[in-house]
Amino acid sequence: MTARISFIFLGLITLALITATVIEKCAGPGAAIQGVYTAPWMVALWVLCAVTAMTAVCRRYMRLPVLLLHAALVVILIGAGVTHYIGVQDTVTLQEGKTVCNTSDSGDAYHLPFSIELLECGTRYIPATSAPADFYSVLRLSWPDGRVREAEVSVEHFLDVDNYRFCQNSIGQDTSVLTVNYDPWGTGLSYTGYFLLFAAMAAMLADPKGHFRRLYRSVTVGVMAIVTVGAWAASDTSPRVLQKPLARSFGELYIYDGAHVRSMSAYARDWLVKMHGSASYHGLTPEQVMTGFIFYYDDWAKEPLIKLGSERARKAAGVKGKFAALNDFGSSAGYVLEPLMKDADTRLRSDNERVALLTRTVTGKALAILPDIMSDSTGIGWLTIADIYCSQLEEAARFISHGQYRAADNSFRQLRQWQDSVLGDAAPPALRLKAERIYIQLFLPLPAALLMIAAAVAMLCVGNGGRLSRRWRTVILITAGMVWVWLCIILGLRWYVGGHIPLASGPDTMLVLAWICCGIALWTTLCGTAIAPAAMIASGVAMAVAAMGVREPAIGQLVPALTSPLLSVHVMLVMCAYALLLMCAVNSLRLLCSRPTPEDARRTADISLLMLYPAEMLLGAGIFVGAIWANQSWGRYWGWDPKETWALITFFVYCLPFHSRVLPALKRPRTLSWFLTLAFLTVLMTWFGVNYLLTGLHSYA
Repeated sequence: MTARISFIFLGLITLALITATVIEKCAGPGAAIQGVYTAPWMVALWVLCAVTAMTAVCRRYMRLPVLLLHAALVVILIGAGVTHYIGVQDTVTLQEGKTVCNTSDSGDAYHLPFSIELLECGTRYIPATSAPADFYSVLRLSWPDGRVREAEVSVEHFLDVDNYRFCQNSIGQDTSVLTVNYDPWGTGLSYTGYFLLFAAMAAMLADPKGHFRRLYRSVTVGVMAIVTVGAWAASDTSPRVLQKPLARSFGELYIYDGAHVRSMSAYARDWLVKMHGSASYHGLTPEQVMTGFIFYYDDWAKEPLIKLGSERARKAAGVKGKFAALNDFGSSAGYVLEPLMKDADTRLRSDNERVALLTRTVTGKALAILPDIMSDSTGIGWLTIADIYCSQLEEAARFISHGQYRAADNSFRQLRQWQDSVLGDAAPPALRLKAERIYIQLFLPLPAALLMIAAAVAMLCVGNGGRLSRRWRTVILITAGMVWVWLCIILGLRWYVGGHIPLASGPDTMLVLAWICCGIALWTTLCGTAIAPAAMIASGVAMAVAAMGVREPAIGQLVPALTSPLLSVHVMLVMCAYALLLMCAVNSLRLLCSRPTPEDARRTADISLLMLYPAEMLLGAGIFVGAIWANQSWGRYWGWDPKETWALITFFVYCLPFHSRVLPALKRPRTLSWFLTLAFLTVLMTWFGVNYLLTGLHSYA
């Protein structure tokens, strides 16, 4: 009875957390924090849930790993309470040459035991750009007993002094804002809880008499399938273009794009995908299409290149199909989309952005290819060809108009040599640019997705009672192996070109998810278990989502706070958990869409539970590794950001099947399958819903 009461409290907490994320969206973070997260009634719910849960645990014999896991969660909760009631979290604003002893932004300023003087603050830049790589402040700390210490704090490196942690928040003109966190007891308790939790989860998976190992020994083979289709379209007209070798020479120029210096060929590819929705146009390369607009404007202004997603934009441009030419947007009254922008929806705004980008390209305002050493030597600025005269490009245009293509090629090469001379050591390595071009050529996630799903279908079609012949198993291993090697190459190229582990964006994480599922598919195919087709389907779905999300697969630099190795570990753990939860959902759908025998239904449910154990463990580890990273980067280990909150909600929801003694309905295979299928909605909300429906630090595309 006590255990059921604890689950009632856990359910109320979960509902309150869901409500709080909605309140934050509507009324702001302050209302959610004061009204829900730190409200006395919410604290009471946490305490009652912990007390009743531990009472139930102590009254029933449980193995040591299970007992340790519940105790770890209670220690974490106690640490959070100590942080909330005893710790100090505030900010301090510093000005160069002035000394402060108090925090500055709270209603009741907190007195520091030492004074702080700002000696210097500034920005470090990414090489060859004017984009910031890090923000830093140099401080002088003075104690009443005469001690003096000089130290630096930056976005990448926090500063610990006498149990006070300082993190760089922002900088201005001779001004720096630091986050101050004083929590000598709460953080230590929370970290102790994290350590106990990691140890308990590892012990539960390794315990030979535990439920997970019993499930592992009992799992046998099963099958499942899913089908998907696709379509393609093309046209067959093309205006004048440069020859491929000459266009390729233009593509070797540098261009500054989004705080990242890259090759023009890579930029042209992303540009064409944004304009047309495809990386080719009538068999022409992206460089040929871009140079066509630059050097043969009259021909290309009539070319239906721009893909329109809004019916209103099509009507305004006077076109019947999905594509329009640049000339279609001009009339005697001016720009035809301008009157529509006052009440524009998302699709219309996207169409307007495409037209604006194409206009900026043909006028040179989008082509920042001229590096310029900034007057204060703080970095390298980039000018567009609309900002300043470019003799080499003008010469190339003149040579092209007279058919002197070899001379035009020489002009392009001279411009590239001039770029190298200005950039010097800051010029992008030739190997990195080549890697980026190879990546663009190899990045074909949709065909790979269809191939993996077809492999899963083949496993169903040729299976005999859930078993595969050696020949067909070899075919599937080769297919999945090819896709896995391709994913390794793609992720490796993204890692090398971007300079960071590819885990910082939605498409990146989808590719990593596909890589994990594909690896699991290879291993489980060798083992002959029913997890193999689920893993193949999950990998294919992830690659298909990546194909939809990476319409513009540019690789850029990370902001300073996202360069920590802990962040990579955090994302990888969560991605592995989501991969397994996706496979649980697919496996459960297979049971719900069929009429298996009781033995087959029990076996399918056991497979789902087998995957759920490591999934829940990895999700918990990922959440708390993320908390450690946040404490190092932001000065606090939990901030009730919507993504954090929904990850915690997901963790709570998926813990229910492990308590089937208290919730006996989840012992039934079909009930468990329904639960795991619907529970995956919390994963979708955490991953996608927060990005598009809510707001927060974790919202990324």
